[in-house]
Amino acid sequence: MNNLKKYCWIVVVFLLPVRVFGDSDLPLKTPDGRFGTSCYVISGISKEELCEVPFARLLATPERYDGKIVRVTGYLINIKSSPYGSLMLFANKSSFDSGAEIEGIILRDGKIPKKMEKKINSGVWPVYVIGRFNAKYDNDDGVYRLGRMEEIIRIDIWGSRITAPPKMEH
Repeated sequence: MNNLKKYCWIVVVFLLPVRVFGDSDLPLKTPDGRFGTSCYVISGISKEELCEVPFARLLATPERYDGKIVRVTGYLINIKSSPYGSLMLFANKSSFDSGAEIEGIILRDGKIPKKMEKKINSGVWPVYVIGRFNAKYDNDDGVYRLGRMEEIIRIDIWGSRITAPPKMEH
């Protein structure tokens, strides 16, 4: 019995501090807010944090990004049949083709750059969008969706690269 107590104390003394102090290795900020951290503020884009979120993570945990400025890539289509002339963003072409409207994000007041107008009006195109994500979006047309992007800062062709690295504030 004494040996058991001795081993229990060894576990408490040596392993407990590993868990307690192990979290201090986490960064304070990350590009996508993982581990509950803040996202970076990127000069010239927004004065608020900007989270670069993979579409899959946004689809899995929309509540985590509700009300935040996000940058997400996906496939954009102009749904002309909608009475609202909706621009919608989907994770990929298959998601759009499957008709899974709940996987789509409505873009509110998104302005398509001139260089993209013909492309967007003729099919589904890869883009990235920066704007405020609203996961609590209550649909206007009776079809449920993942959410809505509001206060859109930028829509651009996916693959466009920033020539200089963005200036990140910590």
